[in-house]
Amino acid sequence: MTGVLLVGLAKIILAIIAGILLTVLPFWVICKRMGFHPALSILSIIPLASIFLRFYLAFTKWPAQQEPNSAGTTSEISDKPKRRLLFIIIGSFLLACAPLVIVTGTAYTFTLPKTYESQALVQTIFSEEAYKNYDKTTLESLTHTYSEKVTGKPILYQTADRLNLVEVWGRNGNPISKEVACKILKSSVTVYRHRNSIDLITISVRRTNPNEAARIANTLAQVYQEAAVRDTTQANPYSIAIVEKAESAMRPVSPNLIMNVLVSLVAAGFFVLVGTPFLIIGLKR
Repeated sequence: MTGVLLVGLAKIILAIIAGILLTVLPFWVICKRMGFHPALSILSIIPLASIFLRFYLAFTKWPAQQEPNSAGTTSEISDKPKRRLLFIIIGSFLLACAPLVIVTGTAYTFTLPKTYESQALVQTIFSEEAYKNYDKTTLESLTHTYSEKVTGKPILYQTADRLNLVEVWGRNGNPISKEVACKILKSSVTVYRHRNSIDLITISVRRTNPNEAARIANTLAQVYQEAAVRDTTQANPYSIAIVEKAESAMRPVSPNLIMNVLVSLVAAGFFVLVGTPFLIIGLKR
């Protein structure tokens, strides 16, 4: 899937380059024949500047039409017009980068794999003696300590076995090792405690497949619950209740298209803010 998206992105970039060449090349030749610096043709790919370029070329006096001097050649372009053209070139280049940044940034977003998140809510239930003998801070600490077992090897290994992740995550029919599967699984799981709660935790799983993310979250919660039942060595017995099972997410959590487009717009705005003064100075000098 990623390969297809990369091919699509390559086609978009090639189309942009082809469009730029087909637009700039004719104006490059026209500007050169009129006696202007050919780099002025860069304005042709900027939406608003391209309109100005047409009127500028149509109504300004062309250097190529100037009368030859006493030596029989056309008047040399002074240093001042040269500096003006330099400002125009720099401003035009920066402004031309603005739409390319937006298009490239947006296109790149679509090439990124979509990641879905599913969450299972579980509760740590302590014994009556624990609630009597320990304060809130201690119970919160115990909840955090117990929840760390979710990303421990025993629970991860059991989850990998139940979901047959060694086979599921294998490539070309070749299974991966259980150790590798557990590393991938651990990198996909985040466990955090809820604020203003001493016993609630969320098991969050992120995967490119929304159904797989939900299955892993629910299986982790179930294995964690069973591990609490078998754990009889704790000085303060506890149990785990699954308050809310994970469901398949409908929308991906990443990539964030809106955020990436906004970042592209900010970057494009920077080019516009920097390039516009150069262009204005060049045209007014």
